[in-house]
Amino acid sequence: MNFKTKLLAYHAIAAAIAVIPMQSMASDVEIKYEKFPLTSPEAQQIWAAESNDATPLGEEKPWAMIAKVKVPGKKDLVVSQLFSSMHCGGIECPIKIMQEGLVISEGMACDAYEYHELSDDHEALMACDAIIPLDLK
Repeated sequence: MNFKTKLLAYHAIAAAIAVIPMQSMASDVEIKYEKFPLTSPEAQQIWAAESNDATPLGEEKPWAMIAKVKVPGKKDLVVSQLFSSMHCGGIECPIKIMQEGLVISEGMACDAYEYHELSDDHEALMACDAIIPLDLK
């Protein structure tokens, strides 16, 4: 086996090793988002401070995706992502994770919300390649 072939083989193995743990860390807790206009009461509870600066994303007015998440043995979560050209950058948009009405974590996460999931130990939200730590009660 020549050097180039070995290098390609090692690269393929390393890529597989890097991907497998992330997929196996996902829990069976479902994050099912619903779309809300940013002006809705549900979105304003979470994004009121950001709503004054929010601007359309493409031709759509700003909106929020909101999921109510039941975590076994923990208090329920609300996970929300804001979609506004003023707040999103590239493929990331702001996200907030709340418990009992309080923000427990926030940051930027990929806008492909259908790929957001909780880790199997419920200590992190995995959003594409971002891992957002959680301190659940």
